[in-house]
Amino acid sequence: MSSPRAHSGVYFADQIAKSDQYTIPGDNGCHYMILARVVLGRHVLKSTKSRNSERMLPKAKFNGQEAYPTSLLADVPQKFTEYIIYDGECAYPEFIVKYKRV
Repeated sequence: MSSPRAHSGVYFADQIAKSDQYTIPGDNGCHYMILARVVLGRHVLKSTKSRNSERMLPKAKFNGQEAYPTSLLADVPQKFTEYIIYDGECAYPEFIVKYKRV
């Protein structure tokens, strides 16, 4: 596997308000969101201070062996965590949530 790009991938969040920022209302004024199970595999944690500093993720040690991470956890302390996976097959959509903002 080649080095994954730090900002490409499929994004998920642990706070619904963060995910809501990326939704666009349909013609009926409703927003849609997918609730999914996500497998992270070999993940690395990046704080917001270092998050934008690298375009390519370097190899890291996993169980004593060097390998590229399969996911990235981008942590914003006291707010939310974004989970970025580089293989869409690591996400299992369970529900489509339809809602209107009030």
